[in-house]
Amino acid sequence: MRDVFICHASEDKEAIVRPLVDAFMEAEITCWYDEAEIQWGDSIVAKIDEGLRISRYVLVVLSATFVQKPWPQKELNAALNQEASTGEVRVLPLLVGTKQEQERILSKFPLLRDKLYLSWSSGVGSIVKAMRDRLGRAGRAGCDEDLSPTQKAVPRMPMPRL
Repeated sequence: MRDVFICHASEDKEAIVRPLVDAFMEAEITCWYDEAEIQWGDSIVAKIDEGLRISRYVLVVLSATFVQKPWPQKELNAALNQEASTGEVRVLPLLVGTKQEQERILSKFPLLRDKLYLSWSSGVGSIVKAMRDRLGRAGRAGCDEDLSPTQKAVPRMPMPRL
C-alpha cells in the first residue's frame, strides 16, 4: 500500500512533483509516481491502474498544463469516480498558479469546487503537514523539527465559493 498517488502533467514534474516526492520521502509518506514505478517495457496503463488501486489518496497537481493533458485527467476522473461510488475521500487537490489560473482550473473541473484544496504557493512543508494530518500522523515525534520555519507555516486553504 502507498499513502498517496501523485497525479500530474509531465511539465510539472521538475518544479513541483520531484520536490514534493522528496519531502514526502523525508516525512516517511509513501507515494506512487510514474517516474519511480514504471520501467522500460512495462504496461503504462497496468502500472497506473495498480498505483491508483494501492494508494490511499490521489494528490492531483492542478496546473495550467494539467488542464491541457488528457492522460492525467483520466487518472483524476478515475479517482473521482471511485470517491463518488464509495463516499470516501480519495482526491486531494493541489492548485498551482495565480488566482486567475486557479479559477480557470476550477471552472474546468466543477466537481472539485466542492473540495477544500491546498495551494502550491503555501509551500512544500505545509503540504507535507497537511498530508500527515490527513493520514493521522500529525503527532509523530520528531517530524516538525525537520521543517524550516517557512515550511512550518499554516497552509492557506481557500474555501470554495457557495
